[in-house]
Amino acid sequence: MAKFCWMPLYTSDLVSSCVDMTPHQFGAYVRLLCYAWDNHGLPNDANACARIAGGIDQADWKAIRRRLEVFDAGADRERLSHPRLEAEREKQAHLHDSRSEAGRRAANKRWQTQCDGNADALTKPCHLEPEPEPKVEVNTESEPSKEPHAAHGDATSDPPKRRKRSQPASVVLWTADGGWTGILDADRHEWAVAFPGAVVEQELAKATAWLKANPSKAGKRNWRAFVVRWLSRCQDKGGTNRDASKPLPVPQDQSKRRFYRGDANERLTDAEYAAWRRDQRTGGTVSALAQSMKLKEEDL
Repeated sequence: MAKFCWMPLYTSDLVSSCVDMTPHQFGAYVRLLCYAWDNHGLPNDANACARIAGGIDQADWKAIRRRLEVFDAGADRERLSHPRLEAEREKQAHLHDSRSEAGRRAANKRWQTQCDGNADALTKPCHLEPEPEPKVEVNTESEPSKEPHAAHGDATSDPPKRRKRSQPASVVLWTADGGWTGILDADRHEWAVAFPGAVVEQELAKATAWLKANPSKAGKRNWRAFVVRWLSRCQDKGGTNRDASKPLPVPQDQSKRRFYRGDANERLTDAEYAAWRRDQRTGGTVSALAQSMKLKEEDL
C-alpha cells in the first residue's frame, strides 16, 4: 500500500468531535492519528499507544479509546484506527492508482505512436537521388598556361568583400605615439566646409594636446565622431581665430525668447527684463504708485 506524506484534516469535524477532551487528551489524540496515518494504524495495545502519545494515564486513554475501532480483528497483528481516517486513506489510494494508470496509458500510447512511425519509416524504400555534378565554369579569355586550375574547376580567388554602407571609407584612429591616422583629404575638405570657422589642422593639434593631458579620456571607439564634435564646439565658440576679448555671438532668435522672471512676475525677453530692471532702479513704477496713493489720501 502506498504511503502518503500528507493527511487531509477537516478541522471543524475534528474540533466538534473532541469538545469533551482536555487539551492534553486532544494533543495525544491528534498525535495518535498522525501515527496511524503514517503506519497504517496503531497497535492494539494500551501501553504501546501510551508511549506513542507521549505518556498518558488510564483516564486519558479511556477518553481516546472510545473513538478508535479495531481493524483486522482475529489476525496476528490487530490494529486500531479511526473509521474516517481509513476512509480518507482509501480515497487517496484510489485517486493515486487512477492517476498512475492514466499516466501509464498515456505513456504507452505515446510510445506506441512513435514505434509505429519508426516502423513505417523502416518499411518504406529509400530512393537516393544522385547528387548533381558540379558545374565547371571555364574562363576562355584567360590563357591555359597562366591559369591551369581554372580548367579543372578548382576554387579561384574570392571576390572582394563589399563594404557596408554604414562603414566609413577610412577608419580614423588616434594614438599617443602616432597621432592621427586614417584622415583623408576628402575628410579635411568636408570638415572645412561644414565648420568654416575652424582651422582643421590647428584643431587636430589642439585635440592631440588635450588627449595627451587627459589619458583617461583617450579610450574612444569612434574617433571620427570625436573629431566632428570637437570641430562643432569650436565653430559654436566663434572659430579657431576668435578674438577672446569680444563676447560670443548670440543667435538672432535667442534675443526674442521669453523667460519667466520671478521678480517681475511675468515672461519677458532679455531686453524687456533689462528695461524693467532699469525702471525699478530709478524708482519709476514705485514712485508713480506711491504718488497715486498720496493723491488719493489727500482727496479723502
